[in-house]
Amino acid sequence: MTDFALPAAAEAGHRNRNFGLVAFGIVQLVLGAATGVLALAVSASDSPAPELASNIVLFGTATLYFFAAGIGSIRGRRWARALSVAVTAIWLAIGTIATLVTLTVGPGSASLLRYLVAGIIVPLALLLFYRSRDVGVTCDLRDPEPRWTDRVPLAVLAVVLVMAFSSVTLLANLGNASAQLPAALHGAPAGIAVFAMALLFAYLALQLYLLKQSAWWTTMMLHVLGAIAAVASLMTGSGVRLGALWAIMIAAWLAYAVFLVRIRRYFIGVLPRTRAADTRRNAI
Repeated sequence: MTDFALPAAAEAGHRNRNFGLVAFGIVQLVLGAATGVLALAVSASDSPAPELASNIVLFGTATLYFFAAGIGSIRGRRWARALSVAVTAIWLAIGTIATLVTLTVGPGSASLLRYLVAGIIVPLALLLFYRSRDVGVTCDLRDPEPRWTDRVPLAVLAVVLVMAFSSVTLLANLGNASAQLPAALHGAPAGIAVFAMALLFAYLALQLYLLKQSAWWTTMMLHVLGAIAAVASLMTGSGVRLGALWAIMIAAWLAYAVFLVRIRRYFIGVLPRTRAADTRRNAI
């Protein structure tokens, strides 16, 4: 991921990336079509209702995102580039963890190849393209108007999206609420707890977008509590090569903790930066 930067539309010497924006936009449209087919296939399956709802939300959200980002990329929109950087960074992180876990439990070579392609190679290619300076300058030139994604650094935007999607996912899993909780809650108490968590994540997404320090502290606290819950779950479970699973879990937790610590500077004593404010500052 890249940090928030001032508009670079006036900078000279950049390489025009209009063709790349169109090409990668088409790639995202193809991905959207693929996830749309998966959403339709899942909806037509005989999976249990809670699992069905969760998969439909996952693939449906991915379809909407890919079509929006793809069209936005083709049109050279700033918000599409920002979303593409944030989402593909999240996608790459999750895909890397999933691939390592899959490798640990010893899948077949064909299964591992699918994880490598879908979880690492594709998002890495998209991320490397959209995070480049030339792409940023090209989008600045084609879309000079301030956009909602300009309000926060791209790193913070990624966390906002994680929180927002987590909220939606929790709501989609209300029918299987007990499976979302480490504690032995069932029935109405489990549903109430999951609904409360969904509201909390939605609230945190908004407050992080507003760069509130309290939201950062709450997010860090939830990260610590999540680690405790994950350790308890892993200790009570059984699996192949438990030591490797522990290593992956610890590395992932530490990486995200370091990431949260690094973005804390955006929440300390500074007003959120917007392209409109930058324009006024430069005019003085």
